[in-house]
Amino acid sequence: MKPQYLPILFALALPAVAQQVVLTPVEDTPGQYSVAMPAEPNWRPHTNGQSVVRMTVNVPGAAACQLQFAYLGLAKDEAMHLHAAGDTAHGPYLGHGPVNRPDFVSQWLPGDTFAITATGRPTADFPFVLDSVRCKTAEQLEAAPMKFRRNFTPTPGAPGGEEVLAMVDDNLVRASRNNGATVLQGDIVLPEDAPVSGKGANRDSMQIVGANRAWAKFRIPYVINIPVYDSFGFLTWERQEVEGAIAYWNSHFPGLLVPAQHESDYVVFRPATGVCQSSVGRVGSAQYIELDPACSSTAAIHEIGHTIGLWHEQMRQDRDQYVKINFDNITTDKASNFYMVGVASGKNYGTYDYGSIMHYSAYAFSSNGKPTIEPLKPMPAGVTMGKATVASAGDIASVRNLVCNAWFVAPGGSILDGYAETITLDIVLPPYCSWTASESASWMSLNKTSGTGPATIQVKVQPNTIFYKRQANITINGKTTTIVQNRLGL
Repeated sequence: MKPQYLPILFALALPAVAQQVVLTPVEDTPGQYSVAMPAEPNWRPHTNGQSVVRMTVNVPGAAACQLQFAYLGLAKDEAMHLHAAGDTAHGPYLGHGPVNRPDFVSQWLPGDTFAITATGRPTADFPFVLDSVRCKTAEQLEAAPMKFRRNFTPTPGAPGGEEVLAMVDDNLVRASRNNGATVLQGDIVLPEDAPVSGKGANRDSMQIVGANRAWAKFRIPYVINIPVYDSFGFLTWERQEVEGAIAYWNSHFPGLLVPAQHESDYVVFRPATGVCQSSVGRVGSAQYIELDPACSSTAAIHEIGHTIGLWHEQMRQDRDQYVKINFDNITTDKASNFYMVGVASGKNYGTYDYGSIMHYSAYAFSSNGKPTIEPLKPMPAGVTMGKATVASAGDIASVRNLVCNAWFVAPGGSILDGYAETITLDIVLPPYCSWTASESASWMSLNKTSGTGPATIQVKVQPNTIFYKRQANITINGKTTTIVQNRLGL
């Protein structure tokens, strides 16, 4: 017989009747608790015209706990703190970049009593959704094969910085300068050589980058410059997030991200303060994915998506058919985050994807607690904008299209004499990429017209006894290589 558990209650410390949410042990998972939150928050007046909602958590017998949030959505000037008994406050966590996303996981908090405090404008919904709690007893911590991280204080989001104009693939974009980096849309780092001018506004760039930003043979070498253990000897949570995010993308595209050897172009994961950001596609030489300790596993997957070559979904050129952007509700210095993109920097692939991990949430960068993005069409069942924790089917298809079109063909000589002969074409593709091939002339024939992964095609060429010179194309996955043949005897 399975043991019977009594629900553990959260108490919301307010002057009026305290709100309570139920924390229930998960069967067969010791130390794991699911959470049911109340339908509405009880706000009380706070300083500076804001209000506060406070929730306390008590787990008897716990020595340390980790809080898993299904959603953390904080508008400008709103913040959340986590407090542990006998420990300093952790935070503030602010509404900046991908931190304003789902799947936010706290560090391990010491003790058995914790408080979640959020300050901001009163809303009908909580600015956070606590999904589950994971705890360890003192005995479990002592016997654990790894040490749990604690005793660090995440720093607030970096300020918007100086507003500038930068050139990205011949498009003029509005960005900001933060600590020497030019940042677009809150988390996209532009190349260092992007020309930058003074203040102003115009248009910007798109979802999937072109061939000039593709990684060579679509292998992305990486270096992780994040310590495994911190100065206290505890396992760093951000290192686990990075390794998990790399493993996630490689589970869909084996060998896409590989440890760097001696490549000239590679990506470096490194810790940062107040940002979760990366460049889109290959920039050249070393480029960086920078992650604050507050960045979640979802944020790490999101930033790697940028590095692979994905822009934010709401940047698509066709987005006005699917969403309405409420610029009146957007924080003034974040308006450029919602501009569409020009064709020179990328292309749309597939239909608009509300469930993309690259999509902003409905309240992203809200200045007044009202939606900044509203869907214009019914969303698929179970899909909420900005709530994805992993890549959607559309994201996977986009990356597959991007990777599988980065093929290389070696024709073994583009100009042939007039004799009958057979030439070889080498198709270099990852093993998960399918391909189709066709020829444009009857004097050539292919021994293979479709396949998956790397392949060698034999092209049989008939003798040319009539024409001074002739040529024909071989098309593979929509891309063309040309074969030229002189007349026999020339």
